[in-house]
Amino acid sequence: MASTAINIWGGRGLVFAAFHGDLEKSEANGLSLCIGCQKCQTACPVQMATPAMIWKLRQNAVAKEGVGWKKDLIFSMLTKPQTLPVVSKLATTFGKLALKEADQGMTSRLTFNSFGLPQERVIPRFSGKSFMEIAKPKTIAKPTKKVGFYPGCVVNYTETDLGEALLHVLGENNVEVKLPKEDVCCGIPSIVSGDIAHAKTMAHKNIETYSSFDIDALVFVCPSCAVAFKEEYPKLFAEDSPELQEKVKNLALKVKDINEFLSQDIELKLPAQRVPETVTYHDPCHLARSMGVKKEPREIIWKIPGVNYVEMQDADTCCGFGGSFSLSFYELSQRINQGKLETVAGTKATTLATSCPGCMVHFRDGFAQHGMKQKVSHVVQILSRAYGRR
Repeated sequence: MASTAINIWGGRGLVFAAFHGDLEKSEANGLSLCIGCQKCQTACPVQMATPAMIWKLRQNAVAKEGVGWKKDLIFSMLTKPQTLPVVSKLATTFGKLALKEADQGMTSRLTFNSFGLPQERVIPRFSGKSFMEIAKPKTIAKPTKKVGFYPGCVVNYTETDLGEALLHVLGENNVEVKLPKEDVCCGIPSIVSGDIAHAKTMAHKNIETYSSFDIDALVFVCPSCAVAFKEEYPKLFAEDSPELQEKVKNLALKVKDINEFLSQDIELKLPAQRVPETVTYHDPCHLARSMGVKKEPREIIWKIPGVNYVEMQDADTCCGFGGSFSLSFYELSQRINQGKLETVAGTKATTLATSCPGCMVHFRDGFAQHGMKQKVSHVVQILSRAYGRR
């Protein structure tokens, strides 16, 4: 019965119900089921900002009822720079008591369905040391550009190779990279959940950290993090002091997805090493629709020797991850992912390239669940291989 109501109402039905004073009915009929893919807005003839309105309704719901104890606990932890390093080390040390090795990561020995972790779900391995601990940016005497790099939680604690690949690629292109001593989550999970208080705490710490850098650009390998800095931070602080608003605006203007930076801001060094793979590309929702970056990743892939590129059908269809959405609605996120896996299989690709660590995590899980052997890589990792890194 509930699913029928959701199908009838849709995103705009939820918005209109709340607009007419029935927030409770809006919540009951799927307010939390928006994955944030932005497809409804781009498909709309008048570009109606339905996702933004749904996020605003979530803020109203949180202001009235709270965000719930699980999310409140998690978001509170994410505001503290010391928390995730400790959690990562505990997971590395004691994780094998609760987790076991799987083909593409780890699976749980126990079932935690309320946290979106059924036993069969493949999750990434925690790194023994965070990216921030192992990162060694190349020293460059006369850099062509100076950039800051925001790694984000996934890269910092599980996909450290992606961070190292980015440092390698930028070093090969004579770009100086600056890293902070510590940072916190970008806040996007809190923002899309309607928890503005925790989001502002995280955002303010990141703004103070990265605004202190003398840089030409602030680069990202995670488009969700980039959208937080570029689009959401100015909204969060729209009613704060003019000085803070100016700082936020200036930082937002420097935000660049790494594909964007490599294609537009420098003359990319042509790679020499062959990468003999058949590659297809998945467009992450935030990158393609929020940031408008679609051709740049493909242009980089086309420059890599040995790659046979095959475009997949509906490349910009959501993979089903949606950050915390896949924790709250894992079964639904898998159903969304299944259609995407079929289009990947149809390309006969050996490697699925994308530009989002979250999408990478979700595709690996999907491949494992369906016995598929494709590898998943960020565009930067493939380019790094073509520059000679293994």
